[in-house]
Amino acid sequence: MTIGTTLRELERLNGKPFRMFGFWWDYGGEVSSWEGGELEREFFHEAGSQLVVRLGGREWSSALLTEEEAGAVSGEKEVPSDHPVMQKINPEVVVLLFSFAEE
Repeated sequence: MTIGTTLRELERLNGKPFRMFGFWWDYGGEVSSWEGGELEREFFHEAGSQLVVRLGGREWSSALLTEEEAGAVSGEKEVPSDHPVMQKINPEVVVLLFSFAEE
């Protein structure tokens, strides 16, 4: 996984769809759960260390999404990565943040 890895590629690496927060708010595009997939085992540890992944980066605006589609993937809610609108826009990784647990 690198900056620029697409949502579809993350699903492949994870072995299954995952959940993320809707776009256009403070936590927009951040992965909220790997749903028990391979990336959860790789990057989330019970001690509290984890890799925070945020997707976005592409200009989707009104040129690509209808108002209804934008509403389906925006705001303070979780959206599955296999949602048809997420698949349509196929966002990419724009932030990788390592969070280490205090000892």
